[in-house]
Amino acid sequence: MRANPFYDHRHALLLDMSQSAARPRLGLYDLRRQRCLFRTQALHGRGSGQEFARSFSNRTDSRQSSLGRYVVVATYKGRYGRAYRLAGLEASNDHALARGIVLHSSAYVRPGGLARSEGCPAVSEAALRTLRPYLREGTLLWIYR
Repeated sequence: MRANPFYDHRHALLLDMSQSAARPRLGLYDLRRQRCLFRTQALHGRGSGQEFARSFSNRTDSRQSSLGRYVVVATYKGRYGRAYRLAGLEASNDHALARGIVLHSSAYVRPGGLARSEGCPAVSEAALRTLRPYLREGTLLWIYR
């Protein structure tokens, strides 16, 4: 079985929504060496809960995070600076492009803080600078609980 050439088989992001939003719950993994390279705090949607994400939705304007696997399909500079447009790969998140779900930085992400996003996975500006060399079209992000 041949690997899909669209996907970046070197690195992937995993976001564990069962963890507190105040803790590092997003990990960057080196798939070849099978190890975690970096962990950081990540926001969830304000409609998903306070400290813990408990509700998830794929609906537009829900302000909730969606579970499932995503792939980075484009990089652009927008309202939050450099951002990564995400396409959902499952029924639980297949409206991600229409909803405008992106991986971006936010000034509201602070160690131990409990800010929330509009449904996007968001990290600190410093964390996004660290992740940037590993993010490209085809990078996988799995948001799970």
